[in-house]
Amino acid sequence: GGWRRDYDRAVAGNTGIDCFDAWIGELAEHGYLHNHARMWFASIWIFTLRLPRQLGADFFLTHLFDGDPASNTLSWRWVAGLQTIGKHYLASADNIQRYTAGQFVRPELVQQAEPLLGIDHPNPVAITPLAPPPGGRYLLLLTEEDMHPLDSLPANVVFAGLASVDPVQPCVPNIAQFRRCALQNASNALSAHFGIAAKSIDGWDARNMADWAKECGVTDIITAEAPVGFVATKLESLADAHAVHGVKLHFVRRRWDDLCWPHARKGFFGFKEKIPAIIRALNLV
Repeated sequence: GGWRRDYDRAVAGNTGIDCFDAWIGELAEHGYLHNHARMWFASIWIFTLRLPRQLGADFFLTHLFDGDPASNTLSWRWVAGLQTIGKHYLASADNIQRYTAGQFVRPELVQQAEPLLGIDHPNPVAITPLAPPPGGRYLLLLTEEDMHPLDSLPANVVFAGLASVDPVQPCVPNIAQFRRCALQNASNALSAHFGIAAKSIDGWDARNMADWAKECGVTDIITAEAPVGFVATKLESLADAHAVHGVKLHFVRRRWDDLCWPHARKGFFGFKEKIPAIIRALNLV
């Protein structure tokens, strides 16, 4: 259809909107955009080019080095007017000209548009309590969701080995390589920190991981919880498969997640009011 042709032009940087086409090139070359440029880009995509916002969010997710699924998707929803109902963001040519020091030909942008409509927000879900894993010996599992799990690990456990698994979030080749290198660096650091052997498990193979755990002399595995997203889905499947292979997967969560989650119900400013109490509860002052 017509939007598909417009989509192909957009991702090729052939829209004729000077700033937008330049940002397409910047994403391809550097995997990064300034936060303001991300908002302008999303607004132009949704309201001027009238392209599906889901495809724009997916384009960012696959091209950004820091394309975090939660914040990226919610940011696109916010620009569209779906996240904070009725409050959308329309990029201004004057704003772009001012904050890019006149770098681009002045864009002709849609200045009047209604927020997008979507399904009703689901009700907030309470965080599920996590029972601390019993003391003992474990295999530590490292994923792209959390490459620095040290501050979530209980003090009463000992690690006999470490396993890391491939990144699963869709992305372009240079970012996939970046994530693989980041995981390898984190694995090396944790291996040295605990003085344990590390192994990369290709394809999230449950049998290979179970065999590695048993080779390390354990039948229990600890990993940082991933509440939602690509890694969470993989971990859920892995937990089921591990039960078949005679090992058990345990999840750990940081104390501040338990404290912050109940207050993360709408926008930032309501949450901000709770920050002093959270800091006190964490004994940070």
